[in-house]
Amino acid sequence: MVSYVTADQVALGADTSLCQGNSLTLAANVPNPAYQWRNGSTAASIIVNNRGQYNVKVATNGCTATDTINVLFNAIPYFFLGTDTAYGLNDFFKVSPGEPTINFKLVIYNRYGQLLFQDTNKQHG
Repeated sequence: MVSYVTADQVALGADTSLCQGNSLTLAANVPNPAYQWRNGSTAASIIVNNRGQYNVKVATNGCTATDTINVLFNAIPYFFLGTDTAYGLNDFFKVSPGEPTINFKLVIYNRYGQLLFQDTNKQHG
C-alpha cells in the first residue's frame, strides 16, 4: 500500500489571535511524513508563543503539501485609574472594552492592596 499526502490533510487551522502569555501548538497530523517547518524544525508539531506567519511543508512518497497560519498575540489590557481620596466622587464606573471580549475580569484593590471588588461580567458597573 502506498500512502500520499493531500493538501486537505495539512491543515494548521484559521488565522488566530491569542492573549500574550498563552501558547499555541501547531500540528499537521499526517501519518508517516517528513515535516519541514518555516523555523527549520522537522518535528510533528511546534509550540508558538510569538506573533508571526508559520508554515509547514509535509512530504510523503514524493508528494508534498503546505499550509500557512498567521498568529497574533494581543497585549492584556491593564488600567490604572489613579487614587481617589474623595468619598462620593467616582464611586461608579463601567469598563467598555470597545472590542468583542471573550474573557473579562475586573479587579479593584484599595491603596493597601486589599481586594475591594472583582467581577467577570462586563455588563456590571
